[in-house]
Amino acid sequence: MADDFLTQSDRDVQRLVEDLEDVIRSPLDSESSMSVKQENILDGFGSSDQFINQMLSSSTPSELPDLGAELPDLGMETDLKPNINPLNSSGSSNNNNNNRKDQNAFSPTSHHSAETNQGPIYQDQEESYPFAGTWNKVRDFLESNIQLFQGIYGSQFPIQFVQIRSHFADPLEKQRWHLIDPDDYGPPEENIAMEIVHNLLKAMQRRCEETMEVDQKLLFYNLGTWFQNVYGNNPMELVRMVKKVLSVEQMIIQNASQQPNASSESKVTQESVTNRHAEITSQCEQCMKITQETENQLQKVCRLQEYMMITRSHLEVYSKLAESGQLSQEQRQQWQSEAAKHQEYENNLVTLRKEIIKNHEKIINIMQELHGQVVYTETRSLERSQAAAYNGAPQYSTLEQLEQWYQSLATIIWKSLRQLVHLEGQPIPIRDGQNPLPNMKSSYVSFLGSLVERGLVIEKQPPQVLMKDKRFVGTLRHLVGDKLDIHKVAFQVRAHLVSDENARRILAKGEFIGSGKIVNHTVMTEYHEHSRILQANFRNMTLRDKGRGDRRGTESVAEEKFAIVFQADIVVRSPACEFTVTAQTLSLPVVVISHGKQEANAAATIFWDNAFSEDQRVPYQVPERVSWGRFMEAVDFKWQSECRTKVGLKQRARDYLASKIFGRAVPDGQDFCWRQLNRDNIPGHNFTFWQWLYSVLELTKSRYIQPHWNQTTIEGFISKSECQSLLLSKGPGTFMLRFSDSKLGGISTAYVAKNDDGSIEVKHLEPDSLKILQVRSLADMVKDFSQLVKLFPDRPKHDAFSKFYTSKPVQDGPYVKKTLVAHIEES
Repeated sequence: MADDFLTQSDRDVQRLVEDLEDVIRSPLDSESSMSVKQENILDGFGSSDQFINQMLSSSTPSELPDLGAELPDLGMETDLKPNINPLNSSGSSNNNNNNRKDQNAFSPTSHHSAETNQGPIYQDQEESYPFAGTWNKVRDFLESNIQLFQGIYGSQFPIQFVQIRSHFADPLEKQRWHLIDPDDYGPPEENIAMEIVHNLLKAMQRRCEETMEVDQKLLFYNLGTWFQNVYGNNPMELVRMVKKVLSVEQMIIQNASQQPNASSESKVTQESVTNRHAEITSQCEQCMKITQETENQLQKVCRLQEYMMITRSHLEVYSKLAESGQLSQEQRQQWQSEAAKHQEYENNLVTLRKEIIKNHEKIINIMQELHGQVVYTETRSLERSQAAAYNGAPQYSTLEQLEQWYQSLATIIWKSLRQLVHLEGQPIPIRDGQNPLPNMKSSYVSFLGSLVERGLVIEKQPPQVLMKDKRFVGTLRHLVGDKLDIHKVAFQVRAHLVSDENARRILAKGEFIGSGKIVNHTVMTEYHEHSRILQANFRNMTLRDKGRGDRRGTESVAEEKFAIVFQADIVVRSPACEFTVTAQTLSLPVVVISHGKQEANAAATIFWDNAFSEDQRVPYQVPERVSWGRFMEAVDFKWQSECRTKVGLKQRARDYLASKIFGRAVPDGQDFCWRQLNRDNIPGHNFTFWQWLYSVLELTKSRYIQPHWNQTTIEGFISKSECQSLLLSKGPGTFMLRFSDSKLGGISTAYVAKNDDGSIEVKHLEPDSLKILQVRSLADMVKDFSQLVKLFPDRPKHDAFSKFYTSKPVQDGPYVKKTLVAHIEES
């Protein structure tokens, strides 16, 4: 009976978690040898005694020990040999994989066409692979924070995937992950994903062939075989897993890199969030420990009940013997001993039941606060993090961390309910004349209901600037995953556009009226078994009509905010009862536009809302005024994020931007309001400050300007008068590139020219827009202009721009190639 209480699945999960904890903690004790549990979990992957140390250190072929002897061929291009089996994370043979019909052990040609069989494509430009170098950057941080390592990799990814992440970090990062959305893709993205699978298989095969150490060769062989079996015919699942881990690692790097330069307010915020998260994790572990203790107590209860059944049967025999007068003196003594033993069992049973009730009281007391922190505070914090991410600001909350907490709570509540159900029908200590079990069950069911209700969150927000009649996507995830069995039956998720007034009604749990018609507004959930993610993917939504909003006073169409509400009716079959929960969540605010001319103004509304909205606000109210320093910090985050650069806005740029608003440089405490951003025109111009800044941002993030900004060859934010003053201090031929004050989205070239009379003056070329740069690149035009010699202050132009020159066209066919060349029309 005791063995029946814990299911086999529970035992497997418990054992795997314990094994993984041992593996992760092993490098903390450099002298400790591999435990039996470590050997079990690494069986089939090599017998290293420092698994995490290997992961957190370079593992290139040149560093692997050379045994000086060739190993037998492992059959890279043939069927698996019977004595070498790829093992899954529990150490058992992977017999349930659908791809077993073709067992070519990571043979690159087995599942791919010839046109993709070109090997890895590695380029020198870092811009081509935005995730390159991620592992090297995050490794040192993880070495000093083993709990963070365990939180990221310990429970969310298979052991084999974690090993591939470390051993093949470079080829894994140098792939085009950023071009693929696993929830919204077509044939071109599928081809890229298949190419990535092929590239990684080639890297594993090459590593296996190059290493001479037996355990390492077997490790790489088994990893490659596992990789092909799992991802060979399912490349999008690989994309989903890799992007999941890379997003978390990128956030760690971002927050770590911004710490030294962060404002004191940001440092305090990050420190408080870190402490809060550590406290939540600690409370989850405490509840899990008590729950496990109660599990053990219940097993003891079961054993005691079994013993009592045995002693009761013995006592019945002795009693019948006594009634018939056949009880001997020796048997009478045995009867008394058996009766005492039975009474002892009964007393122990009562004590254990009391302890179990006390443990559940402890769990519920901790849950009262912990549950609210996770389900409400941290879920709202995730929404704020997503808003911050739109502006490129640091994120302090991650979906993966929140999901881990949700699933921990779900596991605790589920087990606790099962324990209480097991206690039903047994004599329970009465408190104040009442049985405590019903109230406890009611508390757990309430926790469970809100966990399911609030666990539906938006993983990928719909575009916040939403164009009518244009396709858009969104992805939701239910954070309890497979912990409550709700994944076993797909449920429908519905999407509706609502005004901010209706958003307020939704938060008050009232009825709402949709404000428009969304085509393809319902989908069924999908469960991804390998990553254990429960998702709802809206891949083909279209807004046909936005209806009437709640525009007020002087608000323009581009200032009118809506939201998309997602709803689902979810059936929960808990150990205690079955009930239905209506889960719903609101998107970040969206602005609906009908043509491209409204895009810049709509982007201003979203930027201001995401940057300056407050927690627990009334939808969708934002402050009318903020400090200039806070505004510039938000602009700098947005700039670096959109332009994919680490070259932010220097003090000269900030002073220049202030002069466009205030006519002078201002302190950080100066008030700055929404009207100054995007209602009032810049003095002397027919556009607002935001419209000018947005056009410059669109120009700089384009592939025609972004590389030059990264190379700091563009001064950009400098006034015409200051530019002239600086250039006049230099000789003829010195030039500077700056953003045009008068032409939206234009970049202007100013240079020092020598007149016929020997005097010098600064001349300004007509600003170039994206349309011009698409015809002739900026670097080529700089090369064309003989009047430009040195980039300010004294850098030869060829040193600064030659790497971006267009190569000479190669003649192809009977025609002679021609090239457009720019020149300056001098009067």
